[in-house]
Amino acid sequence: MNKMIEANTKSVAKGFIFLVLMIIAVVLLTGCFGNDDEEVDLEALIEANAPEFASVEEMRELRIGGVNAPIVHTIKGLEFPDADTTEFNQNVDMIAALQARQIDGFMVSKPTAFFIARSNPDLAVLDDVLWPSQAGVGVRAGNVALLTPINELIRELREDGTLDAMVAFWYNDDVRNTELPDLTLPTTGTPIRIGVAENLEPSSFLDANGELTGLDIELIHRIAIHLNRPVEFVPLLMAGYAAAVQAGQVDMVIGNWIINPELTGIDFSEPYFDTPFMMVVRRGN
Repeated sequence: MNKMIEANTKSVAKGFIFLVLMIIAVVLLTGCFGNDDEEVDLEALIEANAPEFASVEEMRELRIGGVNAPIVHTIKGLEFPDADTTEFNQNVDMIAALQARQIDGFMVSKPTAFFIARSNPDLAVLDDVLWPSQAGVGVRAGNVALLTPINELIRELREDGTLDAMVAFWYNDDVRNTELPDLTLPTTGTPIRIGVAENLEPSSFLDANGELTGLDIELIHRIAIHLNRPVEFVPLLMAGYAAAVQAGQVDMVIGNWIINPELTGIDFSEPYFDTPFMMVVRRGN
């Protein structure tokens, strides 16, 4: 908790410094310091920094990308039936394709969209909500013994404010946090096999030491402690989540996985995170 408070304090300080710098920049650009020889075209600057498209409505028949996941297939079919759609296995590939003008935009969960835009100043997130969705843990259908305590823990974390604090820490607009809280994991007993993506920052990703970290990884650690069972992570692509759960290759799957009741052979936990889908586009004309 001390680390979280320290991170938030640094975030506020950085925000204040950024605001001061922005005020100074505006003063300089508007010529308040008497620099009449060089006038800056503010309208041109604003236009160059604006999103390439004003709304999703303009993109219905364009080139749209998305990760290879069931919920993305649903959104593409309902929202972009006439678009030229491309599927990707990783966010980094979508980002590269958008920057290279191979696609005109891609859909991704809101927190991840804003994280991508923060890390890539040439990209922007449109205001339109494509699809209201929530993230949950997925287990094999009928595995009540595993799902019941997971739901109990999610309710407990939500009621005591821990879940909100976790989300605020990992999905931080100003600070890139990578360090998990100091939680002592069980080392004996039957391991829980957990399928997880390693490239969904800040949900689940590898830190500088190659260790899994992120919001979902912290939740998994808390689940392991609640169940008093050690953890065994199984790296997966999102496209393989459903098959791995259905086939019993893993006991559960997490990693910003959207609750989709239409998936057969899988039961979902209560939602632990609101993650509506948004559209990411390039800036400038």
